[in-house]
Amino acid sequence: MESRFEGLRHRLEELQVHLLATSKTSSLPLSSSSRQREKNRTEPQRPKEAPSSEHRTNNVRDSLPKNSNLEVCEAPITPKKRRHQPTTAMAPAQQTPPRFQSTISPSKSNLKFHPNGDAATVSGLLSRLREEEQKRTSERAALQMQVQKEKQRAHHAEAAARRAEDQRDFRLGEVRHLKAALKRRDDVITSLQDQVRDMEVGISYADAVQLAQGERDEAKAVLNESQKQLEEISAELDAALAQAEQARELLRRGEREKEMYSERWDRANSEITRIRDDLHEERSARAILEQAVSVLSAQAANRQARLRQLLAMGELLSFGDSDEKSNSSSTEATSVLDCESPYEYV
Repeated sequence: MESRFEGLRHRLEELQVHLLATSKTSSLPLSSSSRQREKNRTEPQRPKEAPSSEHRTNNVRDSLPKNSNLEVCEAPITPKKRRHQPTTAMAPAQQTPPRFQSTISPSKSNLKFHPNGDAATVSGLLSRLREEEQKRTSERAALQMQVQKEKQRAHHAEAAARRAEDQRDFRLGEVRHLKAALKRRDDVITSLQDQVRDMEVGISYADAVQLAQGERDEAKAVLNESQKQLEEISAELDAALAQAEQARELLRRGEREKEMYSERWDRANSEITRIRDDLHEERSARAILEQAVSVLSAQAANRQARLRQLLAMGELLSFGDSDEKSNSSSTEATSVLDCESPYEYV
């Protein structure tokens, strides 16, 4: 696709170069005759002015010889009106240019005699007339030559005008051809621009598709990672559920143990209360026993004191008895005292 786009771009550049070349050829300067033809066509044609009387008199004065005593009158010359002659096959119409018509007629001449000149005689006048006729014939021949030259110039001018017109037609044809070529080139350029635009749109679509594919791949990778994470989370959740089940089992076991321990605690509390009651009873019995012991010990002490007194009195009374009787009596007394100790009652 990129190579096709480059080829279209090179083709556009070639068309631009061809357009520049054609514009340069169309902008070439025309020839002088064609320019004059265009100028005459664009500018309004002015009517030709008729030669004035001063101009005609000046021409006559210049045609006279220097040593001539003739004078030219300054009176205006009215040109002779030509009668209209119908054109027929036997007598075609003679169209003579107005500037080549003679301005001096022999019948109405403006020449006058000088009174003091040498040409006062008839012979001099005739010689002057002959000279004037010769000059007129020479002028007529020169005018005819000029007419022929002007005809040739007009013919050449017409040929040049025809050539200029042909050149103009050729140029116009070239311009039409160039316009058609430019139009075709514009159509080709527009079609190429449309193709380039379509290709750019296609390239943009391809880029968008590639971008979407990349995003899809990234989304797939993220989805795979998330799926792995979900699997790990599900495994951890299963482990947590197992641990929760174990914790529930431990909790149930703990509740059972709690119930058992509560029962034991109740039994222990009852036992403690019983033991407390027993201890209270024992303490009360012990207090009673201690009171009894204290009473008995006091009684025993009184008895011992009384017996010692009795023994002392017996020794004093029977000092002289035998030793056997005294020994036996002492042993009996000690045995009686031993038997009367307060701890035996306890």
